[in-house]
Amino acid sequence: MKNSFVQRMHGKMISRFFSVVAMCCGIGLTAAAETVEYWDPVGKVTNSVEAAVVTADTATLTSGWYVVVGTVSRGSIAVNGEVNLILADGCELTAKEVAYYHSGINVASGAALNIYAQSVDADMMGQISAIGGIFAAGIGGDERG
Repeated sequence: MKNSFVQRMHGKMISRFFSVVAMCCGIGLTAAAETVEYWDPVGKVTNSVEAAVVTADTATLTSGWYVVVGTVSRGSIAVNGEVNLILADGCELTAKEVAYYHSGINVASGAALNIYAQSVDADMMGQISAIGGIFAAGIGGDERG
């Protein structure tokens, strides 16, 4: 088990190193994918899945699996298709929109946002702070759809 933890941490450090290099050099990369565990409340089991890492540059989530790791703050996030979002233990995602009638996390018409915790320990669970603009929902649709 110790080796598995060390391997995961090593992989995360390499992934984050290349993300920092890409940001400093102005290279556009898609979000790195990680194998993460999440709690499935329906089956009451822990599952593993490959998920793209949400960063401060992530403006749109399209169909697939995503994970929030650490602290991520940005403007609004658009959701298109069926999106599965895993909140890693201890993470904080803030999506804040300042425009009138626009949601902090805009779930487009016909889209779905499924949010999962990484564990069942309430003291460790990640958090979302979604703040809509004036007259708008934190998470939901808006005048854009």
